[in-house]
This record gives sequence, structure tokens and C-alpha cells, in this order.
Amino acid sequence: MPFVCLLALGRSVAAQDVLAPPPASPPVTPPALLQAEDEEGVVQQPEPPPAAPLETEPFRWGPLTLQPHLFYRFLYGTGIQSSPGKPANTIVNQVSPGLFVNYGTHWSLDYTPMWTLYSNKDFRDSLDHAAIITGGGAYQNWILKLSQSYGSSSAPIVQTGQQTRQATYLTTLTASYRFNPQMVLELEADQSLQFAEHLAEIHEWSTLNWLNYQFSSSFTAGAGLGLGYIDVLGAVNSVYEQGQGRIQWRPTQKVNVEVRGGVEDLQYVDVDTPDLVTPVFGALARYRPTEVTTLSVGADRTVDATVFDDQLTENTRFHGSISQRFLKKLYLTVGADYDEAKYIAATSTTTAGREDDYFTLGARLSGTILKRIKIAALYQHSENTSNRGGFAFISNQFGVELTCRY
Repeated sequence: MPFVCLLALGRSVAAQDVLAPPPASPPVTPPALLQAEDEEGVVQQPEPPPAAPLETEPFRWGPLTLQPHLFYRFLYGTGIQSSPGKPANTIVNQVSPGLFVNYGTHWSLDYTPMWTLYSNKDFRDSLDHAAIITGGGAYQNWILKLSQSYGSSSAPIVQTGQQTRQATYLTTLTASYRFNPQMVLELEADQSLQFAEHLAEIHEWSTLNWLNYQFSSSFTAGAGLGLGYIDVLGAVNSVYEQGQGRIQWRPTQKVNVEVRGGVEDLQYVDVDTPDLVTPVFGALARYRPTEVTTLSVGADRTVDATVFDDQLTENTRFHGSISQRFLKKLYLTVGADYDEAKYIAATSTTTAGREDDYFTLGARLSGTILKRIKIAALYQHSENTSNRGGFAFISNQFGVELTCRY
């Protein structure tokens, strides 16, 4: 069995949207790269979609393939903070037309703007954007991949207790090399540029590289080394190193387990602050008792940059979900997440010590009508408890969604 990586291992500013997330989009992967990764078994596998993909008839002009898509959501939410300590109720309308493009078999692009309109005037209407371009393919024993993404958001987030304008540019270069049927080398380099309105501007460069060995058709192990540099403009910078090990075990066709763990050593630059030595880990177990049922549970612990100057967070997360098909046409997904965040000061003059416990429980029931149109009803309950005044809230959200992909 080829090695399959199930865990996302990247770092990012841990900004959590209060509004319920939209349904997951298909991966933006060009056909040649998708085929090469599938054959070699080094592609990261996303969560199984709640419904089978629709047959499409894209527009084609020579090597160019276009697939338009459209998303609309009506949401009613209670307890959404317009500012710290000020919960409010509001209707949210979101309209998101987009376009997916394949050029030949080696390049793919997706661009999606989103208009968000609030009925409550305590919130600002916004126009946000998401774009990603991905290219790559196989060359002898190498699989190479380059992606560049841009995203902007103006949603209310847990960290600030209000709407916060953010923008992120992420560049990722990955390469995998197969020495023989058992051994694979995975290399990755990332550049992340993150901006938040009136808050920290963060530039981060990092790499995390793995050597994997397949001992049997059901068991693979690997060792990884990583390092990174975090440049916070006008604040304390830091450098970190990681050492991790991981295993993947697939005892049956229905069960897949991956566990990784290690230590991160983070040093602050030009300040007399002790190193932050932290255990990091991740785990994911998936069980598919039938073709229409999927259960998954997972956990991870990371150290992340924040939108606040001279502060990091230690984040410990637990999550679980179940997806079930009913009557051959309806799909129900229920999921729960718990995140414990502890804020850590980089200097003795920085006020930190904030601790948040964030919990969400969500359900989405969806079905397909008229071949290309998916309709869904959703509910999300979320609550945050904090030892800092103004950041605790309880929110309930109810909504309906329409998705069309040509």
C-alpha cells in the first residue's frame, strides 16, 4: 500500500471564524499532478465529500477548460459579537460566484469572490476574495508541485471578538522523490504573508521534510525535520526547529490511523526570553463501516503566531465527525470541535495569560436537485469561554445553502 498523508502539518495564524464555514470545495489540483500523486500515494487525502461528485460538461477551448460555480447562503445567527462584550443577532446573506480553470493538464486556477451582507448595522458588509493557482507534474522519480493562494476575509473572529479584516498570501513548493518501492522523501517549503487590520503583520518562512519507509502493505513510518522563521513587523521575531516521527497503520480496508508527534524548540530573537520548548502532535483515525458511512476523530497540538504583537498561542484541538447517506440522495454530516488556546508573551513587558476554550457543534443535511444544484440546511452551535472579559459568547446559527457547479 502506498504512503498516504492524512494530517495537515502546516502552521498558520489560528484565526477562527465565528460564522459557520461553507461546504468544502473540491481540491484545485491539475489532472497530471492528481494522477501522479494518486499513483505514488503521496497526495494528502481530504475528508470524503458528503455527496458523490456531479457529472460536469465544462466549457472547452483547446487546452482551456472552464467550470463556473455559484454559492448562496441565508443564515440567521444569534450571539455574534460586533465588538468585544457586545453580542448581536443578525441575518447574513452571502453570494459567491466563482470560476475553476484547467490549462492543459499541469495548471489549475480557482477564483471566488464573496459578498456578505448583514441585516444588523453593527456589522460591516464586505467583499472578500479567494484565489489559488496550482501547477506541477511527475518528472522521472520526482513529483513537483507549486501553489500560490490569496485570501481575504472580514468575518467576525474569536480572537478579536469582532469583525477583523485579514489577508493572507501563501506560497508552497513541494517535491517528493521515490528511491524504491519502500522509501519516499517528501520536501516542502512555505512562505506565508499575513495581514490583519490594525493588528500584527506576520511574515513566515518554513520547511518540514519527511523520509518515509513502508514496512508492509498496512504499515508505514517516517521521520521529519523542520525549521522556520517568524518576522512580526514592529514586534519580537522568532525562529523554531521541529523534530517529529509519524506512523500510518491500515489494519483493514475500513480503518486508517495516522499518528505523529515530536518537539518544537522556539527561540525569540534579540530579547532575553527563555526558549519555548513544546510537544507537538497530531492524530487522525477514520472508520468506514459501509460505503455510505464515515466516522473520524482526531487531535493536534501546535504553537501558532497570533494577530497580537509579541504573543503566540499554544493550541490543543480535538475534533470528530460522522457522515451518513440516507435514501441514496440525502447526506448528513455532524461534527464537533474543541480548541484550547493559551496566549504566551514573548517579552516580560507584554501582557498575556489569556486562555480560551472554544467549542462548536454543527450539522449539515444536503441533497442534489436538477443534477447540478445542491441544497443544504445547516445548524451550528458555538461558544467561547475566556478568562478575559468581552471574549466569551454563545452563538446559534441556522441557515440554508444552494451550490451549483457546472
